[in-house]
Amino acid sequence: MKLSIIIPVYNVEKYIARCLNSILDQDVDSKDYEVIVINDGSSDNSESILNKYAQTYFNFRVFTQKNKGVGNARNKGIELANGKYIYFLDSDDYLANNVLKDILFYVEKYNLDVLTFKSIKTSVLDLNESNTDNIRDFSLSVRNGMEYLSHCHFEGETCWWYVINKKHLDELGIRFVEGKWLEDVIFTVTLLLDSKRVAHLPIDAHRYVKREGSIMTTQANRKRLIMIDAMKSAVLGYETIINKLIFSKKKVSKELIHRLKFRQQTFAFFMMARMLKSTIQLSEIKIIMGELAKTKAYPLNSFLDKDYNKFIYKVLVKAFNYKQLFFLIFRSINPFFRMKNYILK
Repeated sequence: MKLSIIIPVYNVEKYIARCLNSILDQDVDSKDYEVIVINDGSSDNSESILNKYAQTYFNFRVFTQKNKGVGNARNKGIELANGKYIYFLDSDDYLANNVLKDILFYVEKYNLDVLTFKSIKTSVLDLNESNTDNIRDFSLSVRNGMEYLSHCHFEGETCWWYVINKKHLDELGIRFVEGKWLEDVIFTVTLLLDSKRVAHLPIDAHRYVKREGSIMTTQANRKRLIMIDAMKSAVLGYETIINKLIFSKKKVSKELIHRLKFRQQTFAFFMMARMLKSTIQLSEIKIIMGELAKTKAYPLNSFLDKDYNKFIYKVLVKAFNYKQLFFLIFRSINPFFRMKNYILK
């Protein structure tokens, strides 16, 4: 079997059929791939929908468990996978039509550990056609993971813009962090850094569905606090990775360290921005800032890059880099957000 597609599912009854149908709309023989769906304790109609697909298609397998989070569900999928390659797809996202055959063709042709491809953010559920033509005419540049991270376009630390050689993944022993949001951040960076054969295929393949207005204000406040904690964990995880590289015997380029520090400080910056709108206490912020100060993630001296060079970012970075000024800004504007959230409850 060539490919295992792993999909964690939790309360996505409105989206899961679109996701699964996009897999059926591929140009790959059903015997060459399997779909492993981990129903992570859904309380809506998701399980019923999944069971209908499993009863209809022999290569769709559904496993139901108590809610343990996305990281645990993906790790369970890895254990169950029989394919030579693994692909992680989120249950509210979907694939463009007829892209998997080409992805599998190139990952095998070049004997890759990891093959990355393009993703488009959209709120549209029927953006089905890929805008890439003559895909079989591409000549790929194969690099090791450190070179890739240093010089190639980086879609982010999510895991749905690449396929992985399962044997390579098992040899590395990498798994997703469990019990945290942003569980794919450290997984993705560690995977790429430890891979010797990585390439990018410029095929328009994946649809990242951005859902707006789907949660209550009180839920948004709670999730904002969870996200702040997850971003802090990502910052600290990056610090461990960077220090490990610096003190290793590997030849590590300045470009790679700069890119990793930039990604680390991206999480630090947006974590601080989220704090201003959250219900977090100032005393908690001071503790977190103290933790960041012990790392090289703060002050934010590597954040202003080509991706974030607008005037507003320059102003905010200057303000954020003075802790006392940041605390003053928090004291000044946070009460307004608290009042707004209270009124909208």
